[in-house]
Order: sequence, then C-alpha cells, then structure tokens
Amino acid sequence: MTRDEFKEITLKFTDAFNRDDLDGVMAWFAEDAVYDEFHGVRHEGKEAIRAAFEPMFAGNSARCASRRRTCSSTPKMARR
Repeated sequence: MTRDEFKEITLKFTDAFNRDDLDGVMAWFAEDAVYDEFHGVRHEGKEAIRAAFEPMFAGNSARCASRRRTCSSTPKMARR
C-alpha cells in the first residue's frame, strides 16, 4: 500500500466516524480485528469492537481528526 492509499483510507474512515456512521466505520474492520483502547482494554472481533464503539455513536462521541497536508507551488508554503 502506498502512502497516498493509506492517507485516503484514513480519511474515509475518519469521515465515516465524523458522520456518526457506525456501519461505515465497521466496514473497515475484519471479522478477527483487534481494537486496543488507550486505557488498556482490548476488544477482539468485529462484534466486540462494534459494542465498544456504540456509545460513541449514541450522542456521547468525540470526533476523529486527520490532518490533510496541502502542497503549494509558492516557496513560502513549500517550506512550511
């Protein structure tokens, strides 16, 4: 996978998350996926991951963020 392909997948995932589209988010997970939360809880399998995400899609969610880097032909912007 190229860097650009990875960036595109990441943007599609975060877009689904930010639209509160749980089905769209879950479409990116394999049946045997593993999701480790920051505080150490592990969710194994797509069903367990969905259960972990459901509260975030019930109005209690934060938003995912991804940064798009844009390139410009102007020297000032290119050096940023």
